Amino acid sequence: FTFGTCIGMLFFDFFLYIVLALYAERIIPSEWGVSLPCCFCFLPSYWCPRPPQEDSQPRTFDERYERCEDVQATVGVAIRNLEKRFGNQTSEEAAVKGINLDMYEGQILALLGHNGAGKT
Repeated sequence: FTFGTCIGMLFFDFFLYIVLALYAERIIPSEWGVSLPCCFCFLPSYWCPRPPQEDSQPRTFDERYERCEDVQATVGVAIRNLEKRFGNQTSEEAAVKGINLDMYEGQILALLGHNGAGKT
């Protein structure tokens, strides 16, 4: 082998191991997030995700919900119809169903709840 061949193999191995590490990070379950199937990179939904669907009907709120007093505040982050399922849960068994939340710029938001309440 020549020195140039060794350097070329070194760069090839570097990129090969980076690709393998990124792939393994996606398919091996971890403490955070959900693992993807082994063939995730061949699925059209991975390369071309669908845009989120907007609700055609706005939700109605009763007296249990608090409205924001400052209507001039700009919405910094808006979460609409958030749903979280673990494993093969159905939409009826979902841990979180239909959460809507607006976080305004210049305001402090605190989520309170016991351990395992789904604040994350």
